[in-house]
Amino acid sequence: MKKIAKKITLVLFLITGLVFTVQVQAGVTMRPVINHLKYICERGNAEGCNNLGMMYYKGTGVRQDRHKAAQLFKKACEGGYANGCSNLGGMYYNGTGVRQDRHKAAQLFKKGCERGNTEGCNNLGMMYYKGTGVRQDRHKAIQLFKKGCEAGVALACIN
Repeated sequence: MKKIAKKITLVLFLITGLVFTVQVQAGVTMRPVINHLKYICERGNAEGCNNLGMMYYKGTGVRQDRHKAAQLFKKACEGGYANGCSNLGGMYYNGTGVRQDRHKAAQLFKKGCERGNTEGCNNLGMMYYKGTGVRQDRHKAIQLFKKGCEAGVALACIN
């Protein structure tokens, strides 16, 4: 019987607008992708930092390191990348790779939301709804849920 190799296709959209695709087969290294993301992150590409952070967060092609992921998400957020702010916010909310700090999570979700990450809006809305890390404000929560829903975040529509 023939062995069928598992293939995983990673598609990374870079700021240049090009699609960076890599097919990974069992036993094939992710080193070229990781090296490329490190290279562009070190040169200020915030999206590259976020993507590299996600690889460390999930342990894709690298040993899982949530602390390193948090550092990379922070760099992405500081570089203006909205998803990096929301990803880091989630880590602070859950205390994953960082000391749990719900107030800081709310600040990061707000920053992500303001920059266009609608999942950050939904997460912040839930924090306002429950009064977790922020003063409870159901009116503000509904505004944030509406913003997320209008942008296509299904969970925000249900909230």
